[in-house]
Amino acid sequence: MKKLKILLLLVLVLFTTGCGKRVPTTEEKFKDTFKDYTVEDVTSDFNFVNKAFKVTGSNDLVVIFFDCKSVDVTKDIYYDEISNITKKAAAELIADNGKEYEYNENDIEKTIIKGDNYTIAQYSLKDTYYRVSWIDNTYIYGKVDIGSKTTLVNLMNSLKY
Repeated sequence: MKKLKILLLLVLVLFTTGCGKRVPTTEEKFKDTFKDYTVEDVTSDFNFVNKAFKVTGSNDLVVIFFDCKSVDVTKDIYYDEISNITKKAAAELIADNGKEYEYNENDIEKTIIKGDNYTIAQYSLKDTYYRVSWIDNTYIYGKVDIGSKTTLVNLMNSLKY
């Protein structure tokens, strides 16, 4: 009986957590998700993408979607943007706490979720919420006023980013 309980618990864990992989969104699903916003094709602005779209909306909402030419390019963009957001957060903390403040990365309100083929990073700064995510060779960057965080979270969750 004990072995059966352990086996059932193991199966339950596997079903609820999945295998750690996600499927990248498509151009059509991305556009459909943001159909109530201004969506602009910005592919010609970037030489490292197959497709790129920029979404703008109220409350300083900006979402950028890249379908990159390779996973390595996607990861490079992701890590560059994480670095930029971390620098903004550090500057805010120093400004709020004075020059003598010793910055510690643990002082930044952030959540990072990783899987086999994706990463999602969320940063809550004083006035702005950022969500940066990649799945395989796709990348989505989102930012919005902190008071409208739920809007961006719901949109990106619907895409699994």
